[in-house]
Amino acid sequence: MKIGPVVTATLQVEMKNGQLTIDMEILVSVDREIESNSTSEYNFKKVFHLVNAVFVIHVWKVMLLKNTYNEMMNYINTNNLQQ
Repeated sequence: MKIGPVVTATLQVEMKNGQLTIDMEILVSVDREIESNSTSEYNFKKVFHLVNAVFVIHVWKVMLLKNTYNEMMNYINTNNLQQ
């Protein structure tokens, strides 16, 4: 059962065949260990540390998500934050 907020980590953003592709990890807190194996789509992480994170809330059209992402990246770069 989910017991906390969902956290996403963007690993790579690129343009492929004219479409924006975002490689991201979605992390969900759960109340017990989940068995995973090499054929599973999911991996269980026993410990996850999140320190000094930047977050943004996007409320509007999905097609404008790229603008929100660009604004967040600009903030990160302007403030010399580690990506």
